[in-house]
Parts: sequence; C-alpha cells; structure tokens
Amino acid sequence: MLPQSHFVPLVVNLQNKACIVIGGGKVAAKRVQVLVEAGAKVTIISPELCDELREQFSKSSFLWIQSYFHPDQIDGVFLVVAATNSSEINQRVVECAYLKGILVNSTSDGLSGDVIFPATVKQGDLMLSVTTLASSPGLTAKIAREMKSTYGSEYKDYVTLLGEMRQMIFERTDDHGLRVKATRELRQNPRILELLKSQELEEARKEALDCILSVLG
Repeated sequence: MLPQSHFVPLVVNLQNKACIVIGGGKVAAKRVQVLVEAGAKVTIISPELCDELREQFSKSSFLWIQSYFHPDQIDGVFLVVAATNSSEINQRVVECAYLKGILVNSTSDGLSGDVIFPATVKQGDLMLSVTTLASSPGLTAKIAREMKSTYGSEYKDYVTLLGEMRQMIFERTDDHGLRVKATRELRQNPRILELLKSQELEEARKEALDCILSVLG
C-alpha cells in the first residue's frame, strides 16, 4: 500500500492508449465505461462478462479475451485495472504490473495500486474530480453530488464561452496586463452565467463581448 501523500492529481489523455481490465463484473463495467468514453483501446480479460459488459461488447466497444489472468497478457500496455471479485487475484495483478512498470488500479484496495479513479463531474470542458484516497468512498460520493448540484449544465456553455472570449482577447492584444484585466472582468461578470442559466445563449455571448470590449476598446 502506497502512502496517501505520494498520490498527485493528474489529468491524463487516454486517447488510443492500450488499457486492460481484469474482470467481467459490474465493478469492471464501471471502469470500462470510463476508459471507453476517454477513447482508450480497452481489452477485458475475464472468463465471463456481466450483462452490461456483454451489451457493450456487442457494440464493439472493447476487445474480450475469454480467459483467466496471465501476467504475459499485460505486456506493453499503458494501464491495467484489477477489477475481479477476488482481492487475492487483484493483488496479484497489481504486483505483476509493478514488476513490469505499468500503471495499475485496484478496485478492491485503491491504495495498493498507483492509480485511483476519482468521482468526477463533467460539464463540457469543465471537469471536477474528488477522492478521499479510499478513506471514505461515501464521503467522496456525497461531495461529488454536491459538486454536480452546484455546477449544473449551464457551466458547459459557460466554459465554452469563456474559452471563445479568451481566444478573442489574445488575438486582439499582446499586452499581458490588458489580457489579465479582460479575462478577470469576464469571469467576474455575474450576468453572463445568469443568462446561460436562462438558456439565453446569444444574450450571454453579447454580454461577454461587451465586457471584454469595455477593457480592450
């Protein structure tokens, strides 16, 4: 088990990365969904699949090796997830991955691997994640629900709009001070978010544009 202080939050691009999930049950299905949505090339190693995974397999979401785990099967992959219903097998997977220098996550003991899947709330490009490093999964879930309630669907459009305006600011001026002031004024304008909550997208865009032009001229 690694000390909690050794974990660092990172955002990792898994597009086209080879990832293997050991296990075919409901817990494995949750990990598979996250990896597939991230664009990873997912392979499941398990003698059986739960109904949810069989449905995904029928859509060619991942490859399935219908067998029990063998250490040679994970050679050269980016990430391994040990998600069987046996803590002993999961620990064996973790140990094999460590020996091969492969990142590994264990669903039975999060701190035994070197990767933890946090609870995540996504609204477009806004991504909020929380973990208690396996100390209290219930608290992690509670905080995630609170984040989802606080940062609703309007934040998807809000972050997109801020990104568009930021690009416009950078195109209009090379002055660092003006860039900082314009982006700050944009973030501090409460009306933009209020308009987006009311789904008044064009009005919100006009408000944002007026905000930055008041600084840039």
